[in-house]
Amino acid sequence: MKRLEDHLILLKKAKEDEDLLQSILDQVQVADSIFGFHAQQAVEKLMKAILTERKITYPKTHDLSVLIDLLKNSQIELPISEDDLEWLGPYAVTFRYDDCTDEKLDRHHSLQTVINLRQWVEQRFRKA
Repeated sequence: MKRLEDHLILLKKAKEDEDLLQSILDQVQVADSIFGFHAQQAVEKLMKAILTERKITYPKTHDLSVLIDLLKNSQIELPISEDDLEWLGPYAVTFRYDDCTDEKLDRHHSLQTVINLRQWVEQRFRKA
């Protein structure tokens, strides 16, 4: 069996997170911390996919701001504002272990952010 290139694997794994988000979008019994975690994971994988495809080394991190800075320093302009991405950061680690019941997550906005970023990544890969 032929192995996909690493950037395509990351894209595929991000799509799996996105598919999960689609399936639990309106399920109130699923905590926002779980939804936010998978949204953050999808965004992280999509940014790492672009970096990998461009052969840009990145540290082992869940910190979206580190990945955003690497992309900016490599003249890769994201189609989504940094603010729309960085607020997902705490869902990677902090809200996995701390109580975040005070935080209200806009699931529709989160999912749309993931979809928009994935579509942008896919377009970049088609042009490459």
